[in-house]
Amino acid sequence: MAETPDLQVKLEYDRMKEVKAFDDTKTGVQGLVDAGAVNIPRIFIRPPEEIAEDQTKYCKRTKIQVPNIDLRDTQRACRRKEAVEEVKLAAEKWGFFQVVNHGIPQSVIDQMVDGVRSFNQQDVEMPIRENKGHERGYTTSKNTTIASHVNALFV
Repeated sequence: MAETPDLQVKLEYDRMKEVKAFDDTKTGVQGLVDAGAVNIPRIFIRPPEEIAEDQTKYCKRTKIQVPNIDLRDTQRACRRKEAVEEVKLAAEKWGFFQVVNHGIPQSVIDQMVDGVRSFNQQDVEMPIRENKGHERGYTTSKNTTIASHVNALFV
């Protein structure tokens, strides 16, 4: 059976090689924007069969609700214990959650977001110098099945 051109392209595509090459640039998606990219690189485009498989697995639920952890009244020992348990369960089941009534002013949150954005938009060599194997710094994703759409700042 002769191979079709589409099949040949798929066979020649070494996705992990391209992901590694992209990660090795250390510029992330911002680097693509800065370089004037007008097309989405194929490492960010999931094959239709992968999307269909995920829809079959994960879209059976009609309403997905991110867990909310309400910190109101956590100065009371019993409520604090409940909140800790809610965090534990949300982290175990979902891996993330939203915290409400935390008391952090919106202006502080806005400044933090601006700081993270500024950090990730600085010269590409700066974030890399910050990550010297310590527990804070800058990283990109390497071991994922789909290319990372974000760079991460962790403290």
